[in-house]
Amino acid sequence: MSRRARENNGRNASQMKTKKAKPLARLRRLAACAVAACAGLALAGPGTAAADFEIANFEAPAFDKNGDPELRAGAHPHVAQNVIEFTTTTNQQGFPIPDGNVKDVIVDLPPGFGGNPQNVPQCAQEDLLDMDGEVAGTRCAPGTVVGTMVLKTTFNDLKFPVHNMEPPPGVPAQFAFVAVSVPVFINASVRPDDHGLRMKILNNSSALPFYGTELNLWGVPASSDFDMERISPLTGMCIDGTMTPCPSGAPHKAFMSNGSDCSEPQVTRMRTRSWQDWIEADDPDEAWIEAEYEAPPLTECDALEFEPQIDVQPSSKRADTPSGYRIELTATNNSSPTGRSTATLDKAVVTLPEGTAINPSVASGLEACSPEQIGLGTDDPIACPEASKIGTVELDSPLQSELMTGSIYLAEQDNNPFGSTLAVYLTPAGGGVQLKLPGEITTDPDTGQLVTTFDDNPQLPFDSMVLEFKGGQRAPLVNPPTCGTKSVEAEFTAWSGAVVERTDSFEITQAASGGDCPATPAERPFEPGFDGGVATPAAGAYTPFVFRLTRPDGHQELLATEVVPPEGVTANMSQVPLCDPADAEIGACDEASKVGRVEVGVGAGANPYYVEGSEAYLAGPFDPDGAGPEQEAPLSLAFEVPAVAGPLDLGTVNVRAAVYVDKTTAQLRVVSEELPTILEGIPLRIRDLRVLLDRPEFTLAPTSCEPTQVTGEAVSVHGQSAELSRHFQVAGCGSLPFAPSFSVGVAGEQDVKRNAHPELRTTLATREGDANLDYVRVTLPDGMFLDQANLANICTRPQYEAGACPEESKVGYAVADTPILPEPLEGPVYLRSSDNPLPDLVADLNGLVEIDLVGVIDQNEDEQRIRTTFATIPDVPVGTFTLTIEGGEGGLLVNSRNMCRNSESRVAIRSQANHRLVFEAPLEADACAAQRAAQLEKRAAKLRKQAAKLAAKAKRASGKRAKRLRARAKAKRAKAKRLAQRAAAIRAGIG
Repeated sequence: MSRRARENNGRNASQMKTKKAKPLARLRRLAACAVAACAGLALAGPGTAAADFEIANFEAPAFDKNGDPELRAGAHPHVAQNVIEFTTTTNQQGFPIPDGNVKDVIVDLPPGFGGNPQNVPQCAQEDLLDMDGEVAGTRCAPGTVVGTMVLKTTFNDLKFPVHNMEPPPGVPAQFAFVAVSVPVFINASVRPDDHGLRMKILNNSSALPFYGTELNLWGVPASSDFDMERISPLTGMCIDGTMTPCPSGAPHKAFMSNGSDCSEPQVTRMRTRSWQDWIEADDPDEAWIEAEYEAPPLTECDALEFEPQIDVQPSSKRADTPSGYRIELTATNNSSPTGRSTATLDKAVVTLPEGTAINPSVASGLEACSPEQIGLGTDDPIACPEASKIGTVELDSPLQSELMTGSIYLAEQDNNPFGSTLAVYLTPAGGGVQLKLPGEITTDPDTGQLVTTFDDNPQLPFDSMVLEFKGGQRAPLVNPPTCGTKSVEAEFTAWSGAVVERTDSFEITQAASGGDCPATPAERPFEPGFDGGVATPAAGAYTPFVFRLTRPDGHQELLATEVVPPEGVTANMSQVPLCDPADAEIGACDEASKVGRVEVGVGAGANPYYVEGSEAYLAGPFDPDGAGPEQEAPLSLAFEVPAVAGPLDLGTVNVRAAVYVDKTTAQLRVVSEELPTILEGIPLRIRDLRVLLDRPEFTLAPTSCEPTQVTGEAVSVHGQSAELSRHFQVAGCGSLPFAPSFSVGVAGEQDVKRNAHPELRTTLATREGDANLDYVRVTLPDGMFLDQANLANICTRPQYEAGACPEESKVGYAVADTPILPEPLEGPVYLRSSDNPLPDLVADLNGLVEIDLVGVIDQNEDEQRIRTTFATIPDVPVGTFTLTIEGGEGGLLVNSRNMCRNSESRVAIRSQANHRLVFEAPLEADACAAQRAAQLEKRAAKLRKQAAKLAAKAKRASGKRAKRLRARAKAKRAKAKRLAQRAAAIRAGIG
C-alpha cells in the first residue's frame, strides 16, 4: 500500500470513530467552555497589564525511564523536558496571574541534541484546525503525538498532546497543540551559526494567560509508556475518541536523541518577551529577556558507532585531462529505539591522489564568492555569483523528507574563514534548512596535491553527501598525468572524538589523447610545437619578432627553453635604457625599458587560460643558471607576468632570459632560466608560451634573403630535450640600396717615406637603410708590406679566449660606431695565430656587447701585395668602422718606397644582399698632400713669372704681336691662379 493510501485510510478510520462518539461531543463542548471560563477569569485583573515580566525558572533536563538524568551520548531520552516559569502577581481574588502575556518564546537546544520528525507520522494542518462540530485536534492520529505541553494557569495545570505536523513550506519541522480551541504551533529550525535546533512559538495568543509551561518530548513516541498521555484534556478519552489506553499504532522508532559531543556542558538557551513589553519598547528587540540551563557534559562518547565511508570517481579516465569529480561520503544511522544514535561527523580531511590538481583553465570567466555574499552564520539569502559555482552538492539526511541540494562555490582568495588561497562553500538546502559549510583547500607547494578540510561540521546526521565538481574542458580539477590506480585518503573525526581513516581508489586507464599511457611522468612524450620569425619578412625592415612554444596535454611539462634567431635578426638598442638587473629580479623595470609582451596559456584541456598584462623588458647582464655551464650574458630579457587568473592573484612571476651575442656573427641566442611550473601549489601546466617583441623600431630583419632557420631547444621538467626548428626567409633584398664609402690614409710626415713604419687608418662608412656588409677585402698599395721582424709577437687562440694576449701582439685599435647601440664598440687589434701561413688580424671590439672581427692576411699571387679579407661580417648595420694599424718602431707595416705616388688600395665589398663593388682608394697622406701643394705653388709661381715677362715684352711690342703677348700673359696668370687655388685647397684639407 502506498504512503498516501495509508494516510487516507487512517484519516477515514479517524472520521468513523468520531461519528461513533457523537454522544460525547456535548460533553467535550461543556468541558471546553468550562476551561475557557477559567481562562477568562485569569484574564481579568491587574495581571493583564505590563509589570515586571521576568523568567522565574528555566530548566531543560532529559531523563531516562527511571527518572534519572539521561547523559549518555547518542541515547534516546525517555523524556526531554523544557520547563519555563514566569514571574506572577495576584488578581483581586488573590489568585496568581502572570505579570504579562507571553508573546514569543525561542529555545535553542544544545548542538547535536534534537529529534527526527521523519520517524514519526505527521498530522496534516487541516486535521488540526478543522473542527467539523468537534473540538479541534481530534482528527490527528494518535501516532502523531510526540509529547505533551502543560500550561500552568491560575486555577490548574492544563496538559495537551503535542503533534508532529506536516510542516509548511520553508519550515524544517513543526509541532502543535490545541489549547482551549486555540492552535499553538512550535516551529523548529536549524540555527545558522552552530547548526543546533531552534524551537519557536511566535505571536502566542493572549487568550492563553499562563505563567508557566512544561514541554515533554518523548524519546520513542510509539512506546506504550505514553498510552495514557495521548488523551484529550477536555474528555479524558483518547484523542481519536476511543477509550483509554491510547496506543500509538506507529512504528517504534527513536524521535529524540542526545548529541555525540562529550567535551563540554550541554547548554540550552531561551529568550522570551511579553506582548506588553513588545508594545511599550522603543525597539522591539530590547523587549527580549534571556535565560539558560546548563546540563553536565555527555558521557560514553567512545561507545558510539562511527563508520563513514568515501567513494571518489573522476568522470574521465584519461590522464592529464580536465575531469569532473564525484566525491560521496556515506554514514550509517541508527533509528532503533533500543540502541544509540551514531556519532555525527565533526571533521573530514580528504587527500586526493598526487597529480589530481587544480586546473588553471577553470579561471576563464570564473568569479569568487565574498563573505558578504555567502553570509556564513546568518540566515541571509546566498548571493554568490553564478560564475563562482564550480559544482553541486546533495545531502541526504534522515531528518529531511527530501534531498537537500545546492552549489559548491569558490570562496574569495584570502578573504575567507581560513585566510587561505583556496576555499569553497557547500550550500545544501531543502525542507526549510539552508546549510553554509566552508571548506579549506590546501595544496602541496611542490606537487600540487590537494587536501580539503571541512571542520566543525553540523552535529546533524546524514546518510550521504555527494559533491559533484564540474567537468568539461574547463573543469576545476585535472586528472593525474599517468595511468594506474590512484589512491584517495580520508580522515574522519566524529564529535565523539573517534577518528577513522579510510582509503579509496580509482583507475586512470588512457592517455590524454587516448590509447595506452605511460606508467611514470618521465615516460610521457615531449614533442612541443614551435613557431618563430618576424611578423613582416621584408629585408632590413623594422618588424616584430614572434616566438611561440606549445605543449599538448599528456606531454611532459616545459621547464626551460632556448631560441636562436637567424643571423641578421637583431635589435636597435640605441634608444632603450636597460633595466637594472636588480630591478629585473623583482619585477620593477621602468616602462622605458619595455620591448614587448608575453602571452602565457596555462591549464589542461582544449581551452587554456591566457594570462593578461605580461610585459617584456630589455635588461642588463644575467646568468641563467648561476654556477652552471652557461656564462653571464651581456643582455637579458625580463618578463613580468602577473599571475592573475580569474579571482586568484598569485603575485607577479619574474622570469629572466639571457641574451647571448655570438662574437663572430652577432647572432643572438636567448636562454631562459627555469620557468615556474607551480605557484602556491597550483601546477601551471604551461600549454602555450608566446613572446612578441613589438616595440616600434626595435627589432630588425636581416638584409640577406638566403633561406635559413629559427632554431632552439626546449627542456622538460624530467630533463628531456626537444630540438626546435622553423624555416625563415625574408624577401626584397634586391631593392635595398648599397653605397658604402671607404678611405685609407696615413697621418705622419714620415709615414710615406721609404723604410718607414706607417700608421695606417682605414674607414668604412655605410648609409642608413643600405644593405648590411657581408665581405670586405682591402689590398694595400704596392710598396707597403708586413715587417717580418715584427711578426714574432703573436697572441695564441687560448690566450685570446682568456683575454690574456701579450701587449706585444697588439698592432692597432678599432672603433665601430653602429646606429643600433647607444655607444660605439671599440678595442685593440691583435695579431692572432691562425691556420693560414700568416696570422689573423683580429679587432677585439668591446662595449655593450663583444664582437671579434677577424681579418685573414695573405698576399695575392699576381702582384704579391698584402691584403686582408674580412669574410664574416655580422649582418647588422655598421655605421662607421675605423681600423688603425699602429706605426713607428715595432709597427706591423713597412714602406719599400715613397708612398706619395701610385699608392692606391684595391677595395672589394659585398653586401648581405649580394651587391658587389670593386674600386681603387687612393692613399690619403698629409705629407703627400703638402708635397703636392708645394709643387702646385711652385708651378704657379713660375707661371706668374712667365706672365710678367710676357707682359713686359708686350709693352715693348706693338700691333698684333703686342696683342698676342698680352693674351699669353693673361692665360699664364689664370693658370697660376688655378694652381694656387688647388694648392690652397690641398693645404686646407691637411689634418
